[in-house]
Amino acid sequence: MPSIRMKSLCVRNRVLFGFIGVLLTTFFLMSALFASAPSVAASYSSLASVGLQGPQTPIVDDDDLISILSLNLGGRDVAVAVWLNMNLFERQALRDQAVRIATMAQNAERDGILSCPDVARTLRWGTASFLADAWEGKILSELDLTEDAARAFYEANRQWYTDDGGTPIPFENVRVRVREDMIRAAILQRIERLNPR
Repeated sequence: MPSIRMKSLCVRNRVLFGFIGVLLTTFFLMSALFASAPSVAASYSSLASVGLQGPQTPIVDDDDLISILSLNLGGRDVAVAVWLNMNLFERQALRDQAVRIATMAQNAERDGILSCPDVARTLRWGTASFLADAWEGKILSELDLTEDAARAFYEANRQWYTDDGGTPIPFENVRVRVREDMIRAAILQRIERLNPR
C-alpha cells in the first residue's frame, strides 16, 4: 500500500504535468498563430526564454500560485497540501510559467484581443461558468446536508415524493433526490433574496 508521502508526490507530479500540459498547449497555439510570421515567432521564443522580465511584469504571489493549483486539483485544501510539498525549484518553475502566461494575457488585452467576438464570448461564458460554480460551492458550504436535515426537508415537502399513483415514496428510496432538491431550493432562495420584487 503506497504511503501518504508517496501519494502526495504522485498528486504533486500530476499537478505539475497538468500545468505543464496547459502551458505547452498555450505555446503550441501561440506558435500556430505566429506560423505565418517567423520574426514574431522568434520574438515570442526569445521572450519566453528570458522570462518576460520588465517594468510591466505581473506580480505573482504564493496565493496566486495556490489558486492556480486549486484550479487543477478542484480545491484549495488539496492545493495547499501540494504547495507545502513542493520544493523551491518547483515553486519557482510554477511562478515563472505563471508570470509568462500573465504577461502574455496583459499584452493580448493591450493588443485588442478582447475585440475578437469569439475570444470575448469564450471569456464571458468561461467567467460565468467559473462564478456559478464558485457561488454554488459557497452555498453548499453553508448548507446542512446531514441525514437529519434531509429527513426534515423530506417531511416538509412530502408532496414532492410520491409515485404516479400518489403513494408516498419512503425517504430511503429518495435520499439522493432529497439532497439534490435541498441544494436547488437553497440556490432558489438565495436568488430570491438577492433579487427582491
